Amino acid sequence: CAIDVDIVRNLPSKIRNSLEDMSSSASSLELFKCGARCAVLFFIVLGIDLGTKAFFWNRGDARITTEYFGLVALPETVGLFFMAVVIAMFAGWAVRECAAGRAAVLPTLVCAGAGGNFFDRLVFGGVRDWIPILGWSTINVADVSIAVGASMLAILTLVGWRQTT
Repeated sequence: CAIDVDIVRNLPSKIRNSLEDMSSSASSLELFKCGARCAVLFFIVLGIDLGTKAFFWNRGDARITTEYFGLVALPETVGLFFMAVVIAMFAGWAVRECAAGRAAVLPTLVCAGAGGNFFDRLVFGGVRDWIPILGWSTINVADVSIAVGASMLAILTLVGWRQTT
């Protein structure tokens, strides 16, 4: 995974160091394998999320939630932009982990969950939720995926633990 030296030389030092680490840390084949595993996990979680939403929606057991995280109502364009930024950020994190020779399961879980909810917001104008939580809220598989991925990333980052492939 060679990087053009002239381009790298003109980048800010933090970005340059990150790219150089990526170039030297993993071979192209390893990066491809990690990316393929992430893509498979992404589409499995996305498929389960959208499939369960469709099933419960068709049965009449799901409802549309327009708030973000069950708390905040945002204008639709602002919310979609925020979700796109979150997806891009965690996709970048997954690529960085793969390039460093580490597993990228947790950022991929966040991307898959956010992707499922992003799809719902584009198509339905809100998220189809169907799992009742203590009578005050409902969630879906995407929400669980986001919560597990993000909370585990936060905890593991705080303790300095790194996943390995």
